[in-house]
Amino acid sequence: MGPVGSATLPTPADALQIALQVTGYARLVVDEAERDRLRVPPDEPAYQVAAEAVKEAERRLSVTVNLAFAVRHAQKRARLVTCLHQALDGLLTTQQKAE
Repeated sequence: MGPVGSATLPTPADALQIALQVTGYARLVVDEAERDRLRVPPDEPAYQVAAEAVKEAERRLSVTVNLAFAVRHAQKRARLVTCLHQALDGLLTTQQKAE
């Protein structure tokens, strides 16, 4: 391990595994966002945000993870998961207000 504050990249094989694991998790979150979106009235802003997030996630997840760019794929997919979680938070807030 290097000195504190230094960063090293994972091996390509490790990066590929990370990217594939994040991809699998992202797919689970997409499914959850889609289910929760259908519980919110279509005229709610959270519904529209979630619909766009799901659409964009499906587009991005359709790209095959490439070993040569595995670190980049893992980073992009992690950011995608963050966006999906934000959409889910909006749906949850809307659902709680409706109760």
